[in-house]
Amino acid sequence: MKILIITSKAFYDKVKTTAAVLESLGHEVIYPNCIDRPNSEQEAINNDNFVNVKQEMFKQSIEKIEQVDAVLVINCNKNNQINY
Repeated sequence: MKILIITSKAFYDKVKTTAAVLESLGHEVIYPNCIDRPNSEQEAINNDNFVNVKQEMFKQSIEKIEQVDAVLVINCNKNNQINY
């Protein structure tokens, strides 16, 4: 099964472990947008390009979702908020 992992960048540290488990079970894993550039949103804010970056990220997510069998959302607690 081809699985897309989606999460807040606050939980990127959990993606590799999760992906490894899925891959060990024979699944193909598609990683979240910007996993290799976790500061891209902040850089876009600093360059007044935030809206364009967010639009592109959304477009990429839609394209990835259309190509997978399942989406796994890593939705952990953060700042005393359940399922941040």
